Amino acid sequence: MKKLQLYLETSVWNYYFADDAPEKREITLRFFDKIREGEYEIFISDIVVEEIGRADATKKQLLLNIIGEYGPTKLIVSEEVAELAQQYISEGALPTSKIEDAMHAAVATVFEVSVGI
Repeated sequence: MKKLQLYLETSVWNYYFADDAPEKREITLRFFDKIREGEYEIFISDIVVEEIGRADATKKQLLLNIIGEYGPTKLIVSEEVAELAQQYISEGALPTSKIEDAMHAAVATVFEVSVGI
């Protein structure tokens, strides 16, 4: 049976360390147990890495370490992704202020795997 393929945007990784939201952290840790067991194939993009890069140094290192531990495949943020994200905004699927969210949605939709992380 083929594994379910999932794009994990930044908040999923953040919930791994959400001490201020224990119910979300617990669910997230159980989800990551399933990833570890091989139930899912996971993906990220440079958008995730860029957002994590804006975190404070301690949080950034925690997030990069956990990403390194799980080894998601990186998806390419292509011109097609950028155009689709803009279309999501122009069609009102997401507000203009949520361009990164539109990019996450677009990269998960336009599925092209990068050569390396």
